[in-house]
Amino acid sequence: RIRCAKDTGLDRFPLQGFAQNRIWCLIVALACDLLTFSQLLALTSTPARTWEPRTIRLRLMSIPAIITHHARRTVLRYKADHPFTGLLLTALSSFQALPAT
Repeated sequence: RIRCAKDTGLDRFPLQGFAQNRIWCLIVALACDLLTFSQLLALTSTPARTWEPRTIRLRLMSIPAIITHHARRTVLRYKADHPFTGLLLTALSSFQALPAT
């Protein structure tokens, strides 16, 4: 987990003050937790469950998309011919299928 945190941003402190960098560390910890729990909950039966944060960033978080507005709704349309679009849509649908407790 420390290696994953360093890949997420813990290896650099971009701000000037101690208190600001402390907030940066909290943001990095939150990002690591979000990545970990999304891998555990949404990507359970896929090889993406064991990917490092850099691989997730390059494969899932960089899928091109277009924001469209139709009938007073905002819709996010992902590029259909990207190789990992199906995996992302499967993960998003499994997130929506989780019970809201």
